Amino acid sequence: MASQNSNAAYDFALFEPKRQQEVPQKKNNIIELPKEKLEQNRKAKVNPVKALSGFLALAVIFGMVTTIVYGQVQLTELTE
Repeated sequence: MASQNSNAAYDFALFEPKRQQEVPQKKNNIIELPKEKLEQNRKAKVNPVKALSGFLALAVIFGMVTTIVYGQVQLTELTE
């Protein structure tokens, strides 16, 4: 039995010509900084206290690892 509304499954709006809509202009969100601030931001800031503390921490860790390895070598020599 045929349906009375046989075109219900088709979307004829897909075949109609599309209306041209105005595309809204994007807002310019670029912030301009003075040259002094640009130069200040570009420079890498090195904190000598942090560099020294990092070096000392690595030296302490290296010393501890060296001491442990040396102790293990001494134990191995004593047991053989």
